[in-house]
Amino acid sequence: MDGMNESSTQLYTIIQDLCTKSINDWLQHSLFTWRWWVGIIITTVPWILWIYVRDKKSTSRLLHVGFFSIIFAFIVDTVGVSFALWFFEYKTFPVFHIFFPWDFTLIPVSIMILLQIKPNRYIFLKALFFATFSAYIAEPIFHWMKLYHPIHWRYTYSFILYFILFLICNFLIKRKSFEPL
Repeated sequence: MDGMNESSTQLYTIIQDLCTKSINDWLQHSLFTWRWWVGIIITTVPWILWIYVRDKKSTSRLLHVGFFSIIFAFIVDTVGVSFALWFFEYKTFPVFHIFFPWDFTLIPVSIMILLQIKPNRYIFLKALFFATFSAYIAEPIFHWMKLYHPIHWRYTYSFILYFILFLICNFLIKRKSFEPL
């Protein structure tokens, strides 16, 4: 590998080997298990539901916020897994070391639905509901299902992140910068 020093080459080789082992583990222990099917269902069904319940006039605004929440959740999960704060035993898709349905479906769809219900009222109450449900009900359920394993992490830390995420999403959806091109 031209231009790489020896330690970078060794690290690349280790990462490549771990990726191969991770995919093989996924093929042998995750694919087509009941946990994998749960992941597939919660990756698709909420988006289908959202298509029917969304405020059609606000689709662009809602998707703007949804994509922001996906990026936020993906970054937080990637950092958390990288620093061994938590891990996900069963993956829906082998190339992601996060729980894809959580970051790419449950968080954004939940936020988008909550934001369109009485959009100018009860912001802190909705943020409190979203954070409480996500951190103290959903995460423990996923832990019980052996999908999510917190190591050096507390549900209260998640609560704070979910609360902040919801408030940021509320701020973003209220921007008046959505004008025609």
